[in-house]
Amino acid sequence: MVGIYKALHIYFGEEWADRWVTLGNRGSMFAGSTPIDYMIRQGQPGMAQVRRLLDSWRGGR
Repeated sequence: MVGIYKALHIYFGEEWADRWVTLGNRGSMFAGSTPIDYMIRQGQPGMAQVRRLLDSWRGGR
């Protein structure tokens, strides 16, 4: 969770970082649902997938 939090703040900045997880997302991973709903449904593997997605967006590993 800390990694997701940090990645969001690096990628989106303060204003959008905390909101991103609660907004509907059209990406193939989320299919219109919110990232937080996805992570709740998928559990720890879903959190790891979101972390990898965010890291890829910001060019991290």
